[in-house]
Amino acid sequence: MEKRQYTYAQLGMLFGIFIGGGLGVILLSTTGNAVYIAITGAGAAIGLVLGAGVDKYQKS
Repeated sequence: MEKRQYTYAQLGMLFGIFIGGGLGVILLSTTGNAVYIAITGAGAAIGLVLGAGVDKYQKS
């Protein structure tokens, strides 16, 4: 079985979800405001954009 190669966009989105989710849960538990869960989506978007930029830089 071959080892799967992940792109930087995939890894960036994964780490963005981890960081954004952790931050969102901490803010939700301290303030009680559910809007902070949206930070998870923002973290995923930022990680995806940064990872895609690294992928594009690696190809050129």
